[in-house]
Amino acid sequence: MAVERTARVVDVVTHAPDTRSLRLAPESPLAFRPGQFISCLVPAGTDVLNRPYSIASTPADAHLEILLNLVPGGPGSHYLFERRAGDPIRFTGPWGTFVLGDLPAAETIFIAEGTGIAPIRPMLLDAVRRAPRPPLRLLYGTSLDLYRAELEALPGLAVDVVPRERVFDEAVRRWVDGDGDRSRHFFICGVGAPVLALRDRLRGAGYARRAVQYERW
Repeated sequence: MAVERTARVVDVVTHAPDTRSLRLAPESPLAFRPGQFISCLVPAGTDVLNRPYSIASTPADAHLEILLNLVPGGPGSHYLFERRAGDPIRFTGPWGTFVLGDLPAAETIFIAEGTGIAPIRPMLLDAVRRAPRPPLRLLYGTSLDLYRAELEALPGLAVDVVPRERVFDEAVRRWVDGDGDRSRHFFICGVGAPVLALRDRLRGAGYARRAVQYERW
């Protein structure tokens, strides 16, 4: 049975009218791995809904951070958008197997669409601190540049920013059509069917199945 936890909202950061971060202070320390998520418990009448949100902070950060979009008709995001500093949030976790683990020896590509940067950010902050490390690259499809300045300043990380709607096509152009090297590893996060389509294109092109890891929202 999942252990229910409580955190207090410390700060709310508005990135755009439909995008914000919540910084949370759990009542007890939360051990997690970069890339994992928590499930927020959202009251809905007499029911309680589980809504997963990737952890955008690192285990070393003072607060737990989640990044979210306001989804039309989405009870989870509407509930969280109404939270203010001091409000409690109930959750379970951490959950998930979309984690970095041991760094591969080959070039490692991180692909993030929009708020899909949330689990990728702590992975990258962890990866650049390791030695030795392979070449690291982030292909980031965004219009808001969330965490962009921070990530561009990381040593040993090459960052390429493209329009959000082009990010998966750009990945295919570069690493399926662009050359024949199939040694790379990929970590992909984004919304919906295009994530699965990119996964299948990469694996179908000859990349090892385990070399293409993904999180689909």
